[in-house]
Amino acid sequence: MTRYWRENKWHDADFLPMSPTDRGLTHGLGLFETILAIDGSPALVDRHLARMLTSCERLDWENPLPNKLRSAIISQLTAAKLDHGRARVRLAISAGSGQLACPSIGRDHLVWITVSRTEDPPASITLCKAPFVHPSHSFLSGMKSASYADNLLALNHARQRGFDDALYFNDQIHICETSTSNIFGVMDNTLHYPPDDTGCLPGITRTLIIELAEKNTIRTSATSLTESDLMTCDEVFITSAIRGPVRVSRYESTEYTQTTLTDKLRELWQQAVTAEAARNKA
Repeated sequence: MTRYWRENKWHDADFLPMSPTDRGLTHGLGLFETILAIDGSPALVDRHLARMLTSCERLDWENPLPNKLRSAIISQLTAAKLDHGRARVRLAISAGSGQLACPSIGRDHLVWITVSRTEDPPASITLCKAPFVHPSHSFLSGMKSASYADNLLALNHARQRGFDDALYFNDQIHICETSTSNIFGVMDNTLHYPPDDTGCLPGITRTLIIELAEKNTIRTSATSLTESDLMTCDEVFITSAIRGPVRVSRYESTEYTQTTLTDKLRELWQQAVTAEAARNKA
């Protein structure tokens, strides 16, 4: 189910009335957020909206988001009969029409929300090395940009090789992220994660996991990890908004069998997002 915002009103849509000159359509000039909903209520929605607004500021866009987005998401989930179980909410902005070399948001820009049922996350996933590097200092680093072709090509590469996802290294040969998720490694009872300057997305779930670890006296470290470091980790897991923490069972030919810290952090994450979603619905 999709609804879009235009002329100060939400509209139901089977398709989006997008101009063929919309730069989101023609050049990927847009932003999106993917939000987990539990029993008809979005989790961590304020964090997602804050990140989207920060990206808007970096693009010199005035705030294009309509008011009362939280209630709009909840009503859309209810209308789609997604008020029980897990669902995916996708919030997107497309820049609209404008001059090719001008990144400003157009008067005909679109904001839309799509909601759909989501499956339970897998017990584990496998990773291979992505076929190209991730730039560490791209202007788009840190944004959920609609320019997503690199990620899709890397993911397709992984699937063709029989893996679930592809791990990006940056131009400094440090681990960055996967095509769909952030990544963590456990060594010496310490939770290691790539720092922001690797070019990784500062994921909402990534940030929450770091907070939960620190609150529960688990050591954390922003570490520029190499492939050799990854292969010596005791545990490896990825994080994303919809799946939460999911353990990595294998990277290329290196297998990981320990899950103690991953399991604990997944339980803490599940408790946190369930409680936060319930507060949003109250």
